[in-house]
Parts: sequence; structure tokens; C-alpha cells
Amino acid sequence: MCGASQPHGPADRIYRPEPSVAPDAGLKRNRQPLETRTVMQTHVRPATAFDVAGIFHVRTSVTENVLTVAELTDMGITEASITEMINASTCAWVAVENGQIVGFSMIDPDEGSLFAAFVLPSHEGRGIGKALVRFAEDALFQSHANIWLETGKTTRAAGFYRRLGWGDEQDLGAGDIRLVKQRAWQQQGSQGADHHIPPTRNR
Repeated sequence: MCGASQPHGPADRIYRPEPSVAPDAGLKRNRQPLETRTVMQTHVRPATAFDVAGIFHVRTSVTENVLTVAELTDMGITEASITEMINASTCAWVAVENGQIVGFSMIDPDEGSLFAAFVLPSHEGRGIGKALVRFAEDALFQSHANIWLETGKTTRAAGFYRRLGWGDEQDLGAGDIRLVKQRAWQQQGSQGADHHIPPTRNR
């Protein structure tokens, strides 16, 4: 069950999206008039039970570490079990854009682990995953000096976590690894309020 305590400290961290430039962006840059470009505003907040359907939509839409609803159910991961976890305390965060959940992260605060962080393929490369992981890390570091996760050794996810400072790799066999991250300083909490990722423009 989730039991992460609410952190203390300023809650004004700004998350800036990673630049995402298509190979031919220079050719397309001026094709669409500025006034017709759509500005997308994304923010991250603690998840509620009303977000569970959106969380499952994201989880079953990814292109890596793919699992169906039936496969998740066989693992004991159901909408009911996730709802129970979220209702117990703050242990999940969602990224929301125009009313749609486009990413989420979840932790097991008792075990000190990050066990889920996913973003819709259409929203990758914008810093959303990094923001979601940061929320999860901040919560875990409230009660653990060392936190861990498990993922596939050769996956894109493994490279993503390594770039965020996760390391001390342990081989678990069957192509899986465990990564660890140490608390380097007293973390300033952030999950108690909404946080906005600066808008990006769809061209």
C-alpha cells in the first residue's frame, strides 16, 4: 500500500521540456503561419481515483514493455488495485494536457521503488517523463536514502534512467536489470501541488 508522506518545502519547481526537432524541421519551420500553431500546455499533478482509466490507457498504448489489460490483470494489476493504492495516499502522478492524461508515474513507498513511468508515444521527447520521474524520486527520497527500479537492460527506458543519474546496475537475468539512485541532498518536495511544463508549439 502506498504510504508516502507529504514532503515539505517550496513547490515552485519548473520543468522545461526537452527540445524535440524532426530531421527536416528546418524545411518545415516556415510552412505554417504563426497564428495557426497550437500551443500545448502540460502540467503534472498527484493522481486521483478518477485518473485510473487514463493511466491504463497510457500503460496499454506504449510501444516498449508492452502489456495488455489481460496481461496486467494476470499480474494482479487492475483498475481496482490501482484505485486502492491511489486512495491510500499520494503514490502516483499524472501529466495532463488539454484534459487528457498523457503520462504517469507510480511508486511503492514501502519498498522504496519506482515501478512505473510511462508517456504516450505521441508526447515523448518533451520532458514529460523526466518531470514525472522527478516527482516520484522526490516522494521516495522522503523516507529512503537509496531507491531502485527494474527494467530491461537494452531498452530505451534503461538509457533514459541512466541519463537521470540511476546506476549501480545489477543483472537480474532474463535481460532485466535493477538500477539504484542515491539521495544526494535533502530533496525539496513537489508532489503536493500542480506543476506546469512550459508550453510547446505544434508546428
